Amino acid sequence: MSKSIVKHLEKAYRRVGSGNQFVDLGDTSHVKVTGFSRSATPGDLRRLCVRSGVENIAAVSINYKGFHPQQEGFISFTHPSFVRNAIKSLRHSIMGGYTVTVEPSASPDEVPHSLRSRGFKGRAEAAERGIVAGDGAGAGISKPGKSVLMYGLPPQISAPAMKRYLQDYMQADSGEKEIVRIEEEKGAITSRYLIRLANASEAHRLVRQFHMTSFTTEAWGKKFKTKVRVIA
Repeated sequence: MSKSIVKHLEKAYRRVGSGNQFVDLGDTSHVKVTGFSRSATPGDLRRLCVRSGVENIAAVSINYKGFHPQQEGFISFTHPSFVRNAIKSLRHSIMGGYTVTVEPSASPDEVPHSLRSRGFKGRAEAAERGIVAGDGAGAGISKPGKSVLMYGLPPQISAPAMKRYLQDYMQADSGEKEIVRIEEEKGAITSRYLIRLANASEAHRLVRQFHMTSFTTEAWGKKFKTKVRVIA
């Protein structure tokens, strides 16, 4: 084992993100991988693990900020004892032409820092209104891989109007909101919607049909160019 790897593994505590939290290498079941392409997917992370001989994986995810992928992701293992060898195997690995960096991490399921400042009442109100920040692992949404972000839409378009526009994709008797408007800064000239689909196949079908097309309705004509991408 090289001296750099030994030095890395012997350092028991790691600072995570911009907070003051430290992670004990022996206690965490999670690894953060950074430095890969913004177009990478959870599937790419899994393939990296297969090539590197890393096993006992519980979950993988890409980290987002405001629905933008952040060139970092998380690999969660079934037990903390697998983290040390995983870091050893993954260090200096190549993913999509980029050399990645690997370190122990806190759980990617923690509430994003940007939402903590809302307080209990604020978070409850945000949930009631369907507010989604798009931060954290899988953008903090319930169906990563089965949801898409649709943006470049008319600013006044309503959720019911969007549901009619996408009626071929809407699920019957869904237990959660299928279409959620993403809050924009005041004065924004376009709007964004998070669309939850039945499965990953439907999500990619919606992207193929609507990405880089004009939002064509009688009210809006062809003024707005729609963009769509899957939140992985």
